[in-house]
Amino acid sequence: MKINATTKMATPIEEKVDQNLKTRTGMVMISDGKSKPELARLHLSMEMITIQRQDTSTPAPTPTSTTASHPPIESKERMVQITRQKVGGLGLSIKGGAEHKLPILISRIYKDQAADATGQLFVGDAIIKVNGEYITACPHDDAVNILRNAGDIVVLTV
Repeated sequence: MKINATTKMATPIEEKVDQNLKTRTGMVMISDGKSKPELARLHLSMEMITIQRQDTSTPAPTPTSTTASHPPIESKERMVQITRQKVGGLGLSIKGGAEHKLPILISRIYKDQAADATGQLFVGDAIIKVNGEYITACPHDDAVNILRNAGDIVVLTV
């Protein structure tokens, strides 16, 4: 699963700093790897990730679209090993799931917890596998249970 930001967007990624909190907002293409990518608004902060799908019931007018000539940027899968802590577990929260037609996304990384200590995971990363087991078609609750029962050393493919 990938979240792909298009190279030419109707709205560029916008960065704001308000009360010492940095946020980023922009339009991205989201795909579960099986279906056609969908346009969505992505809002990232240190605390959470918000994904808003575009309403496709009535086509929105767009300025001369160049997405056909500029496909989404491909991101590479990476494997990250996390050692579960006795207090705080993996130190991350997830959002999404098959019932929402969204990938399983890291929505929060808790400071000084296991996921944060790796330095390799980021809010917005899509979790593809847990210990080599695909979770791309899992409902949210199943993904939570898989992560909870994955053992003390967990390898995430994101």
